[in-house]
Amino acid sequence: MTRGLSKVKKGALRYDAISLWRMRFRALRRLFRTGLMHLALKIDRDYLELLALLKDDPVFGNQYKLFLRDRRDFLAQAVPILFLNGWRRTADVLFRELRKLDPSSFKDLTADDYAFKALLTELSPGKATRPELITVLKALLRQSLWAWARGEEEGAREYYVFASDMHRAVRRIFGPALVPSLGELLRTVKEEERKRTRSGIPSAGGGS
Repeated sequence: MTRGLSKVKKGALRYDAISLWRMRFRALRRLFRTGLMHLALKIDRDYLELLALLKDDPVFGNQYKLFLRDRRDFLAQAVPILFLNGWRRTADVLFRELRKLDPSSFKDLTADDYAFKALLTELSPGKATRPELITVLKALLRQSLWAWARGEEEGAREYYVFASDMHRAVRRIFGPALVPSLGELLRTVKEEERKRTRSGIPSAGGGS
């Protein structure tokens, strides 16, 4: 798929190339939703590359707005996921891109303000996908652990309660068979944090 896309030049787009781009974005976004945070910047660069090819193309110019909307949707969901998982520098970079696309909606918000607002809108149960919601649940539990490690007991409890409430809502929608218990998610997060510590990556930095 990547080899085929590398040969596509402006003015030479074909229907099969457009299909390859769609497949590529679906695959990369699926991987990002499962927790591969480092893919976020690459995905956005790929969107920008395709949009440059599509803009003013005599045949496929009508696809420009569709992929531009896809890019906006990706940024709107990626920023809070990145922020909550500790990838704050990456979240800031992509939030600036999101503000460029929709300045009237985001002009008075910072990346952290938007991240928590998005929990009730872009990433709310019933709207986001199951992998996205599970990633968010893990992020909230991670924030709880980080707050506890900093001695912020009240903040740690608030994150845990938020995660618990969201977990119940997610399980009501998808069913217990498809959503691990909160205890299982917490054990997974703790193990990820242990691996992060062993690898020398600062826990509160996330590698952004």
